[in-house]
Amino acid sequence: MRSIFDFIVSFWDTTEYALANWIILGLMAPIAFVFAYRATGETAFIVGYNSTAMSIIHWIVRLFIYIILVYILKGMIWFVAQPLILFKTREPRFISSIIVAVLLFGFAIFVKLKSKITHKIFWS
Repeated sequence: MRSIFDFIVSFWDTTEYALANWIILGLMAPIAFVFAYRATGETAFIVGYNSTAMSIIHWIVRLFIYIILVYILKGMIWFVAQPLILFKTREPRFISSIIVAVLLFGFAIFVKLKSKITHKIFWS
């Protein structure tokens, strides 16, 4: 069972450092929520405001956003690590992971401030 869990979780790894990975995945949550919430609202008239159908659409959109963000962030971590490797810094992937996490935090705050969502599970 552990190997199945590791296989599934390996798709979500943005970096090989567990703490940085969980921080980045946690920061991706509000971003994916906002985009999925908006997409669900845009498609509500198609499914007739059916809560089950809207929930399914929300989670499908959220999954795709997570997948896209994981690969974008993997690329960003690799890109930021390249100058650090050139200057022979210790743990360049970890440092680039932290830099990307800080940038993602700033983007998550920007998305929150620009969104008009007042949902109870979203940031208050």
